[in-house]
Amino acid sequence: MALALRSKRNGFASKANDNELSEELCNDIRAAFNLFDTNQTGRVDIANLGNILRCCGLEPTEVHLQRHVLGLNSRHVTLGQVITVAETFHNKSFPKTEIRRVYNEVFNADGHGINPRALVAASQNMNEKALTVEEAQQMIEWLQHDGP
Repeated sequence: MALALRSKRNGFASKANDNELSEELCNDIRAAFNLFDTNQTGRVDIANLGNILRCCGLEPTEVHLQRHVLGLNSRHVTLGQVITVAETFHNKSFPKTEIRRVYNEVFNADGHGINPRALVAASQNMNEKALTVEEAQQMIEWLQHDGP
């Protein structure tokens, strides 16, 4: 079972909900938070929020970060607040119909189908671990399948 960890004064409590993060990601966030909490106060400068999330493999946009920063009344964030932001960012999901629409708009503009090699090239251009042709083909098959 995945755990969403909430900061407490002396430890952590688990909270199950629809936006919960995996235990592994929560542990990564805690470790990254502790790297920035050099004074061990349980708080870090809000300017480090994005850096903490990026250390854990998340890629928040500046717009996303600003939206959360504006809602805080402090120049510091706690571990619980960082996890809350990670939950809202990490668990953004889109209906398959929306994903299919975007893929078709971008990769099937000519109406001849989505080319796996185009997906591979796009993944290489994003400085991500490039997809293999087989992985791209699996993505296309998933998009073409009517189920979830």
